[in-house]
Amino acid sequence: MATTRLRLLVGIGLLVLAVVVTVLVALPGGAAHPGAGPGAATGPGAAARRPATRAVTSSAHLRPSGEPVPASTAHPRGTPSSVAGSTVTAAPGWAVTVHHLASGGLDRLYLLARPDSTSPSAPTAGSLPVLIVLHGRMMAPAAMMAQSQFLDEVGPAIVVFPAGFDLSWNAGYCCGGAHAAGVDDVAFLQAVVAQVLAQQAGASPGHVYLAGFSNGGRMAYRVACDSPGLFAGVAAVEAVSVSACALTTPVPLLIVAQTGDPLLSVVPGEPPAHIEGHTETTVGAEVADWRGLDGCGPAAVTATFGDLSTQSWNQCHGEGRVEEAIYGGGAHTWFHGCQGTPSAQALVWSFFHEAAPTVSAAGPSCGGSRHARVA
Repeated sequence: MATTRLRLLVGIGLLVLAVVVTVLVALPGGAAHPGAGPGAATGPGAAARRPATRAVTSSAHLRPSGEPVPASTAHPRGTPSSVAGSTVTAAPGWAVTVHHLASGGLDRLYLLARPDSTSPSAPTAGSLPVLIVLHGRMMAPAAMMAQSQFLDEVGPAIVVFPAGFDLSWNAGYCCGGAHAAGVDDVAFLQAVVAQVLAQQAGASPGHVYLAGFSNGGRMAYRVACDSPGLFAGVAAVEAVSVSACALTTPVPLLIVAQTGDPLLSVVPGEPPAHIEGHTETTVGAEVADWRGLDGCGPAAVTATFGDLSTQSWNQCHGEGRVEEAIYGGGAHTWFHGCQGTPSAQALVWSFFHEAAPTVSAAGPSCGGSRHARVA
């Protein structure tokens, strides 16, 4: 009798265990989900095979490729949606869509903003410049859209905010999940440009620009070196390069930094900064390197706009030119401007159009907490 009871209890226990395992396997992200158990592959190769939606939330929460983000009557500025854990909000007059792209075996994503259908006139062929904006490490495309404020600056244009793998970019020898996984972000950004030019009415192939902040700025250097003909101008904000460069075609480049950035060495004579065990080059050395790569002569044009000082080298090979723009004070932030001092977005957009930056007499006074923290 005791033996029979023991066998009955064991049988019930095995049945319960089987049910529990079945339920766990069926749950996405459950402990027994395929790829999460002891037999799952590990290491950088396995990380590279994980879907890119790790960096942008589950695809179940994203709009299909090219589908407009629905208008919201509850939000004062128009069109919110969830992307990479952040709220996407289109400025008035803009339509924001979410697009997917297969690259390197991964499902990658980008946000795209363009003038909405209520604009007074439809764009003619090749009339809209294209601006690609790369977020910083541990930022989302939606956060970069909000913090950079490019939609309030550029006028009619197509503005694209790609999503990095693991909220990071593989910019070279350092740092983040994309670097650890060996993700080919150069190929991804090449594919983004190709898809935008092929699918977006009015996109101008001769006016495609790239701007990046922090880790995104590092990535901008790398793309400028590896695909020099892809962009008509490149801007790196609060970043120095972390990859070797053997440039063959001159690229217009803007380098933006703040003297108070603790992650960069900006002021001449400062020791190099150290990030995660790596010694970075100084901003001055980065500028000198790019002057050499673009074949620029020694003559520079200097200008001052409030707390901003610029040096421009325009006598370079081909279409090359280099500009160094240094804000006094600040931090590792995207600078939004103050009275008499242009914002980073105004500075970047004016550089691409070879014009003086817009300077406003309105807005907050310079000094104090004039910078908006973004990473």
